[in-house]
This record gives sequence, C-alpha cells and structure tokens, in this order.
Amino acid sequence: MSEKIEEKLKSSGQAYEIPVPVMANFLAGSFLTLVKWWLDNKMVYSPEEMDAMYRSLALPENSHPV
Repeated sequence: MSEKIEEKLKSSGQAYEIPVPVMANFLAGSFLTLVKWWLDNKMVYSPEEMDAMYRSLALPENSHPV
C-alpha cells in the first residue's frame, strides 16, 4: 500500500519537506489504523464518509510542499 501511495505522491510533481517514502509509510499506516478502528466500532460511518474524513485528515488543504 505504501508503494502505491509513494507512486502517487511522486507523480504529483510536488516537492515535499519530508521524504516521500516516509510520507507514504505514514499515510498507509494511518489508513490501516483507521480502518481497524472503523471495523472495531461496527462501521458507524459509511465507507464514503470514512473516505472523506481520511482524505481531510491525510491531505489537508495546507499540505507542506517545499
């Protein structure tokens, strides 16, 4: 999963303060942790809501490109 995220970040053409492999690993780990929480809590939100919330958390408008 982190490899796919890394590819996506690299293809964006942006430069980041944090190395892309580090960002990709963080995003993959946080995604899996959030999915586990969602399942453990009886999927209290729809998949679409979870997707929107994860994207808001992981990809804030004020990301930190260099």
